[in-house]
Amino acid sequence: MAFQTGSEKSKLQGSLWGLTASTFWLAFLGGVIWAVGGLGAFTGTNKLGMAKAFGIWAPLNIIVSRIWGAVLFYRKGNRSKLA
Repeated sequence: MAFQTGSEKSKLQGSLWGLTASTFWLAFLGGVIWAVGGLGAFTGTNKLGMAKAFGIWAPLNIIVSRIWGAVLFYRKGNRSKLA
C-alpha cells in the first residue's frame, strides 16, 4: 500500500499489536509443519520417485490438515452433501 490514510495506518498498527504469544506460536508451528512437509516431499521424491512419494505425502497432507482443523478450530467433519 503506497498511500494510506490515518485511519488505515491505525488499523494496520492495531492489528500488529493484536498479535499475542499464542497466535504467534500457532502460526510458527504451522510454518514448521509446512517446512518439514516440504522437506519430506523433496526427500521422498529423490529416494522413492515421484509417483510413490506423491502417493504417500498427498494423503498425509489431508490427514494432517484434518487433524489441524479439528484441534485448532474445534471442527468436526461436515458430512452433508456438497452443493
